[in-house]
Amino acid sequence: VEDFEAALERIDDPDRRALIEELLERHRRIRDEERDFVVEPTLHFTFRYDGSREGLSDGVDRLKVLLEDTYQEFGERFGRRPVEAGEGRIEVILYDAEGFDSVTGLGDWAGGVFDGKIRVPVEDLRSELRFARVKSVLRHETAHAFSHSIGGAAVPSWLNEGVAQWLEEPARRESAVEIARAKLGASALFPLSRLDGNLVGWEDWAEVARAYDQALALVDHLSVQYGADLVFSMIAACREGGVGGAAEHFRERTLVELDAVLGDLADTLYR
Repeated sequence: VEDFEAALERIDDPDRRALIEELLERHRRIRDEERDFVVEPTLHFTFRYDGSREGLSDGVDRLKVLLEDTYQEFGERFGRRPVEAGEGRIEVILYDAEGFDSVTGLGDWAGGVFDGKIRVPVEDLRSELRFARVKSVLRHETAHAFSHSIGGAAVPSWLNEGVAQWLEEPARRESAVEIARAKLGASALFPLSRLDGNLVGWEDWAEVARAYDQALALVDHLSVQYGADLVFSMIAACREGGVGGAAEHFRERTLVELDAVLGDLADTLYR
């Protein structure tokens, strides 16, 4: 906040000032919301939350164990461990619904977000149902943290979101994929080029839901037909190759175009 305030004193360009004012306002909201949060580090994560809220502390202790196990699992999957690579602990910040909306502007439709830090709305962790929901969200957002670490900011959304969903609940992965496939069966798939960018900016929520379903179904299809290791190496290829790096890496490894694989997926859905 102090850095942005100082910058405003030195910058006259109206466009740059508008951007800095927007960032300043967001960081003021974050500062105010997290002012009294407790900070509890683990080996690979730093948890921040309001320690005065009932129903959180015991659940957070369980989440710490869960995420440390998840970190080791994902380290094997992605072939990289961010903390050991020198990137620092992954931050996990737990808000109430109002605080999450204030900081992210996403409202209560989003289960969580990764913007360099994992931010999740949590009302109560005493209920096993709610704990299980937060567990799935944290695994999803941790997958985004790993994808960003290995592939950078250019990992296409269909791959990023598809892998995050695919890793959410291994025990229920098969049923989740079948549900996604069933919902996709009524209309044509999106071209992959449309699913490269951030899905958050889409205005049609029905299309957003279909985009997520398609991402999960395609990642699962790739994993079954070509192996999960190739899917994760496609993420790594985006570090040097940008958003097109995944498709190029897939082509080099298989001599097959990704659009052809999308057509194969469509054939399995509509036959």
